[in-house]
Amino acid sequence: TCDGDGMMTTIGTDDQSAAGADSTIRMDNSLTGDPHPGTDIDYRPIFTSAPCAMLLADLAGGITQTNARLDAMFGYGAGELIGYPSEILFPERYRKMHSGMRSVYHARPQQRVMGFDRDLTGIRKNGEEFPLEIELCSVMTPEGTQSCAMIAEVTERNRTARRLHEVDTMIGEIAQAISRDMHDQIHDVATQVALSAESRDGEIPADVRRNLRRLSGCLSDVEHLMNELVLYSQARHCPMKIETIDLGAVIDEAIAREAPGAGVSIDVSVPSETFVGARIALAGVLRNFLSNAIKHHDREDMKITVHARFDGDQCLIDFTDDGPGIPEAARSRVFRLFDRLSGDIDRGSGMGLAIALRLAEGHGATINLTGRDGARGCHFRVWWPRYPRSDRA
Repeated sequence: TCDGDGMMTTIGTDDQSAAGADSTIRMDNSLTGDPHPGTDIDYRPIFTSAPCAMLLADLAGGITQTNARLDAMFGYGAGELIGYPSEILFPERYRKMHSGMRSVYHARPQQRVMGFDRDLTGIRKNGEEFPLEIELCSVMTPEGTQSCAMIAEVTERNRTARRLHEVDTMIGEIAQAISRDMHDQIHDVATQVALSAESRDGEIPADVRRNLRRLSGCLSDVEHLMNELVLYSQARHCPMKIETIDLGAVIDEAIAREAPGAGVSIDVSVPSETFVGARIALAGVLRNFLSNAIKHHDREDMKITVHARFDGDQCLIDFTDDGPGIPEAARSRVFRLFDRLSGDIDRGSGMGLAIALRLAEGHGATINLTGRDGARGCHFRVWWPRYPRSDRA
């Protein structure tokens, strides 16, 4: 075959079995004008030690060589597949289709991946079927053009993806059910409480009025909890809308939205250079940090710092506060759903940091929580991708 620089690669096989001798790759320099003769390279170590299963097949689809990984994947002994049609590796119902696709491929041979965007199924010697991906390319041998197939089993990947999807679907369904079925009921109860508090049919005793206010507050908390649960269920899979991110502007918006009191001092030092990424998700993470710091602060005055710098393809953001902090033993669980420290029962739903982590991980980012080297407060460090990639979402 010929690569982009005009280099001809020829694979020579004196013995087409897996144990064949004197198998070489010939690097033919004639196309490049190099006066030196080509060099023969033994390709067998590459073929046999490749991290994926590999085989060679002729134009008719007959298997001419396999490596140990392919033999083990399909359950055959060394050399046992030599001479069989490659269709033997596919279930009976797919073999005719595979034969037709092979003819199409040889009419226009080019490197391609099979199975990545559709279900491709292999079959082992014992009859067990399994999902796989195949990458094909053509090679020239002394016997003519052959196909080289590199095969990867994707059973565990598909199984893990399916389980994650099932869990996310379940969480979403529960959240939507709570929001749909309870929201109206809570609203009705809240309306009745408000009407009772404003009733003119006699003076309402002070203790009753006080209890009605508490009940109204509890209903507001429950409604807020439902909204956060829905947000949590959607956070990981919210669409990645790629936007230009001005980090300073994102932080200013978060501060304006949370509206910290006069006693809160916020020191911001971030790069003026913009980058691209999921702006809405990043804003959600920073708002949760800010809200968490303000909500749990136990002094009249507080100081928050937000410093950031670019580190390779990441934006490194350090968020610190001088609040009561989180004990080291509890830091691993504060990102769990509904997890609150003792004494925090009246300080939120316990979902803010869980939502922040879910937003971050759903967009390829990482969050780490530490102390402040003996000082009060928390230190959140975020690594946020500056260059969004599909495999990070």
